[in-house]
Amino acid sequence: MTLAVEVKRAVRPTDEEPVSRSVATVVADHREARAAQSEEKQVELSQLEQLLQGAAPEDRLDVLWTNAAVLLPLYDEHKMTAEAVMALVRDVADRFDLWGTDRSNEPTIEKITRGLAKLMPAEVTPINETSIEEPLMADDAQPHSEIDVWQQYGPADAEHDMINEPPETSTSEPEVSRLGLVRAADLAGKEVPPRRSVVEHLVPDRNVTLGFGDGAVGKSLIALHMAACVSLDRPWLGLRTQRGPALYLTAEDELDEVHRRLACICAYEGIEISELGALHILPLAGKDALLAVRDGERGGMKPTRLFERLKRELAILRPKLTIIDTLADVFGGDELQRVQARSFIGLLRSLSLEFDMATLILAHPSLTGMASGSGTSGTTGWSNSVRSRFYVERPKGADGEEPDQDRRTITVKKVNYARLGATIPIRWVDGVFVRDDGGSDAERAAAIEKRASAADEVFIRLLGQVCDQGRKVSPSPSVSYAPKVFADDPDAGGFRQSAFKASMERLLRAKAIHVAFDGPPSRRRQYLALGAPAEANSSE
Repeated sequence: MTLAVEVKRAVRPTDEEPVSRSVATVVADHREARAAQSEEKQVELSQLEQLLQGAAPEDRLDVLWTNAAVLLPLYDEHKMTAEAVMALVRDVADRFDLWGTDRSNEPTIEKITRGLAKLMPAEVTPINETSIEEPLMADDAQPHSEIDVWQQYGPADAEHDMINEPPETSTSEPEVSRLGLVRAADLAGKEVPPRRSVVEHLVPDRNVTLGFGDGAVGKSLIALHMAACVSLDRPWLGLRTQRGPALYLTAEDELDEVHRRLACICAYEGIEISELGALHILPLAGKDALLAVRDGERGGMKPTRLFERLKRELAILRPKLTIIDTLADVFGGDELQRVQARSFIGLLRSLSLEFDMATLILAHPSLTGMASGSGTSGTTGWSNSVRSRFYVERPKGADGEEPDQDRRTITVKKVNYARLGATIPIRWVDGVFVRDDGGSDAERAAAIEKRASAADEVFIRLLGQVCDQGRKVSPSPSVSYAPKVFADDPDAGGFRQSAFKASMERLLRAKAIHVAFDGPPSRRRQYLALGAPAEANSSE
């Protein structure tokens, strides 16, 4: 029972429970009970430490798992906090070296701390006038002000002073909580952990990366392709990726647009969209997508309800890469305020660390950032808070014009663990960006052949669907012109009419399809059919 409820029963009698104790007595009894609880918990903690000390090193984690409940609750004079219990678990783990090689036991220890936090009782409100008045006001009985309570159920002075006096202090030396300090010498003999990247040289693991690009430059398509490649364990723009589930949160585009882009990506990669089982989409276009808002008390940012819901999803999905599109939609602060910028990146970094993933957040540069070539926006706190930052832009000639509308460059503007200033030249081809290094003739020819083959496969598949539906498409320009009909199909894979026209010509020459005729001699009509003409005639 909380102190507020006990005081309420003492000062507001009911028919079944008349006044039997003064408020001062209630408070004194409460403190005595809390002190007894504290002593009991210290005894239990000592017992746990003895169990851990007596156990073999390889068994200590199991001992902690089995007996962790004795740590509930760690509290100060007025408040029980889940954070205090979690800190104590980590302190015990540090003291008995339970983390394991390369912190391999960290997930289990984190599971213990989260489990204890869920078992924590409701937070106890600090003892003051408000803690007494609010429960009374919340009851269905008639509200009483603080003055009414004391006047009606006094004596006021001594008891009022008792309730508001400072917490009792101990004359003994205060216990100083450990911060989890590590001696550098203790690292001797341990394997040096390698630095990991989800996308080599560009997106470091367990960190936040900022990807800037002005409107319509294609950064969303580029990032979605990256997420798909991570989920497929394929290189992205020639860079190695670390395999794992991926989450793409978009507050700019609706699901239909994401679907169209994925169709282009799948066509380029030569896969079916059904193979993207490890890629998850969270479309928030048109919805409140704020993940954090200003914290008036501290000056930084505090997480919203959506942030907490996202955190629960991450705990289930465990993605290797989470992409957030874009910063302006999810950040509810002032981008010019350094403290707010750093606080927000700190929130995202906490997710990256907790779920062992990389976070990429897309953003638009300011006019100044575009003019200077830095590609940034707002305070320098954004760039200083992340471990990697890149900029997607359209390359321009000396005259400031864009000589090639389909070309882009990705420039590494900041990276802590790789080469700064590296650029990735890319080109837009049939709905997807591909690397454009100006390689050898053989490489370019291989890329063109791969693209043509993908278009041919889509053409054959769509023609088969049309035939199965009893519809007919024409090889000649008309309303039913096959390349035009297929280019407008939702499953076109991003290929344009020109690409399908070239496919139709190749497939006709290869006799993979043929032109058939129907209707009376006076009104003969031609249409496309699968297979070679001889095969078609024999089947007929």
